[in-house]
Amino acid sequence: MFNVDSLWIDSLLMIAGIVMLVIGGERFVEGAILVSRKFGVGERAIGLTLVAMGTSLPELASTLMAAVKGHPKISLGNVLGSNVCNTLLIAGAGMIMGRGFAGFKGLRVSPALRIIDLPLFVFMSIVFLLVANDWLSGLPGNMITRTDGLILLLTFTAFLYILYVVRKEKQSSEYAIEVVAPTWRIFLYVLGGLAALILGGWLAVEYLARISEKTGFSEYSLSAVVLALGTSLPELVVGIAAVVKSAPYMAMGNVLGSNIFNLAGILGITAVINPIPFELTYNADVILVLVVSLIFWFNPYSGGRFLPKYLGFFLVATYIGYIFFVLYR
Repeated sequence: MFNVDSLWIDSLLMIAGIVMLVIGGERFVEGAILVSRKFGVGERAIGLTLVAMGTSLPELASTLMAAVKGHPKISLGNVLGSNVCNTLLIAGAGMIMGRGFAGFKGLRVSPALRIIDLPLFVFMSIVFLLVANDWLSGLPGNMITRTDGLILLLTFTAFLYILYVVRKEKQSSEYAIEVVAPTWRIFLYVLGGLAALILGGWLAVEYLARISEKTGFSEYSLSAVVLALGTSLPELVVGIAAVVKSAPYMAMGNVLGSNIFNLAGILGITAVINPIPFELTYNADVILVLVVSLIFWFNPYSGGRFLPKYLGFFLVATYIGYIFFVLYR
């Protein structure tokens, strides 16, 4: 029987690590934006890269730390669980809070999201399923190898190319940061944020692994629920702020952009560092996000211009069910 006091200490240290990940990611992004502005990089480029990927920095830091420390299931659970959280909880909350033109329609959807982003994410999810299950190579066993990681990174690079070259939609940054800042403050944000990300990632992974060992819950289950929900807080904050400030395109763009970066970028980098074993049961998490993405893509409600409120309630309820399913599994 494990020591309850020890479990409480482990839990508090893990939570402290998640808090450091979130705060460190926020400070690092602010510092990076200030650096970009100081060197004259355009607002659109900042919005497309630093801000979109910045909300996924906690996932990146904790996932890479888990890979380095030899906990590949934590890496996988964190990424796949974060995508489920983004797609069900965060997008669902946006639909519930969205007012639309008539005060009840839900969350407005950008035409570019349906025409470009959603098809690209569906394609990327299918590529991930193929390489993770070794359906392309026909090799026995299920492993996301270094070669698979390179394939995912190439797919992610192609997405960025399409985003820059094809998509003409105006982008902006939701971070209201002063254009001019002292150099010392910029370096403090960048270096302090990076240090918080590294230390927070170490604490979260180390103590999640200890909790898994003491309680009997698998590393994948705990990372897919606890760590994923914690590291998805930046996306949740940005999504809610976007809806409240009547910027619904940003809310869904942030969710989908984060999902793409998680699936292809973060897991691609992680697999190159350390191959990740993939169990067949994990397909359920990927397919769940894929099915909901298809619903977003082919949504007929109001000509596809809105995601309705009732879908938001359904998605949030589904996420609660997902938590129980993963812990039971």
